[in-house]
This record gives sequence, C-alpha cells and structure tokens, in this order.
Amino acid sequence: VHGLSADGETHWPIQNSNSHITSAVGYLQSVSYQGVYNLELYPNRWAEKDTIREEILGSIAWLQNAFN
Repeated sequence: VHGLSADGETHWPIQNSNSHITSAVGYLQSVSYQGVYNLELYPNRWAEKDTIREEILGSIAWLQNAFN
C-alpha cells in the first residue's frame, strides 16, 4: 500500500486524501481478499521528521479503520 504526497510521490503516510487507497481497499473487500497488506513507507521523504512515529501509527490506524 502506497500513500501519496500532495505531489504524487509514493511511500508517504496514508492520508484521507489518498482516494486511490480507499478505492483499492473497497475493491479488495468486495472480492473477499484475505491476503497480506504491505504498508510501504519511506520516512526519509517526509518533510516533518519529528512526526514519523505518529505518521506511521496513523497510517496503520487508517488501514484498520478502512476494514471496519
């Protein structure tokens, strides 16, 4: 799973504006996908280094909520 920055750069935290992820998760749920979800993040690309932990945990929480 790749979150995108506002400029379309990959491996950013998942944000509510990442509609492509919402669509993909919805599709995978519709076909009863039960496999692995791999969240790929690259913190060196993020501008706010002091928020890395929060951004990672927020991305995980976003994915968890997407399945509820």
